[in-house]
Amino acid sequence: MRDEARHNLELGILGRLVEMGAEASGDDAPYLAVAESTTDVVGVAIRTPPFHLLVSVTVRTALDAIARDVVRRFPALSGVLSDEVTADAFAAGWQTLTGDLAEDGMPQRIYRLTSPPAVPDVSGSFREATRGDRDLLVAWVRAFTAEAMPDAPHQDAAEVVDGRLNEPSRSLFLWEDGGPVSLAGFGASTPNGSRVGPVYTPLEHRGKGYASACVATLSRRLLAEERNRFLFLFTDVRNPASNHVYRKMGYVPVCDMREIRFRRAPASCG
Repeated sequence: MRDEARHNLELGILGRLVEMGAEASGDDAPYLAVAESTTDVVGVAIRTPPFHLLVSVTVRTALDAIARDVVRRFPALSGVLSDEVTADAFAAGWQTLTGDLAEDGMPQRIYRLTSPPAVPDVSGSFREATRGDRDLLVAWVRAFTAEAMPDAPHQDAAEVVDGRLNEPSRSLFLWEDGGPVSLAGFGASTPNGSRVGPVYTPLEHRGKGYASACVATLSRRLLAEERNRFLFLFTDVRNPASNHVYRKMGYVPVCDMREIRFRRAPASCG
């Protein structure tokens, strides 16, 4: 909570676990760990299998204790997501413990928004997605995952969409211009904010400002809610177009995050 923007993903996961219980983490129980010194919390680690480990520390030595505990619970780990220094240090410790190979995944950047953005003058209108849009939403969420996160653990797009549509507060929205042309949503909330995503526009509708209008309108709607002091989102650092759009909208970079994936070293013959 001392750095809510940096930890928006962890706080969002915890919020869903509090709200929904074990159901929020699927078939496997979540891993929730705290590293403490004599006077303070110096590290936290969270994993909801099959996803990566999320880890944050204020004292580097806490990583050794976390890595030893994680390997007892998960002999195999898909990867780690953290700030660049912490991710590199954890990966080095994990490789020492397991012999796994490490490779860089998607470089990510966290952004924060505190003021309602202007909505660009784009043809069309914004509306809440409904159950009547389910087939379209499933297709678009599947396409978004394949394009933006091709190496992420498999998530059934239909389950994702159904989960969103079943929530008391609908969290998927569409921009329409003669029919749906862009999708934006928001995920689990933090104590003082919400995380925006997914954002997806089919290839044939890109370059027309639809995504900007959809995200800007959603951002204004969320910031109008008393509970949201700010919004967050993740981007792929390698995508200059999306990073430019969000900066222009008023989203400010908070920090860069490094994804490191692990895989077993091939067995040697001899």
